Amino acid sequence: MSTVVRPELSKSNALYISKHRYYELKHFCLQYPEWQKKCRYLKSSSVIKPGEVGRDDSDIYRDQMRLVDECINEAAEEWLRPYLRYYVIYGETYPELKTRRNIPCGKDIFYNAFRRFLYILSERR
Repeated sequence: MSTVVRPELSKSNALYISKHRYYELKHFCLQYPEWQKKCRYLKSSSVIKPGEVGRDDSDIYRDQMRLVDECINEAAEEWLRPYLRYYVIYGETYPELKTRRNIPCGKDIFYNAFRRFLYILSERR
């Protein structure tokens, strides 16, 4: 039995997003570690000095990371957020979360939180 979440729900489902939007958002989130690295690099080599007026490129990456974090916080209860974060940002599968991180819920609860996250992210992005 497969535990891979289907990319598209029924159009009558309240959390419906299209298959292509699903993949767009999923791949957007998987860039999170790259944004972290770029922020660290840009912070260490920034042309804008602290106190100067302006916005450097690292702000763009921080905004994207903040968006993902806020959507995770909105979509899941506090106890589920770390697991959803590993799934969304680092691409760990539900079986990996079950064995490595001992996730304390079933896959239906987890995948419902994930779909809520995607729906919220889709609305806010």
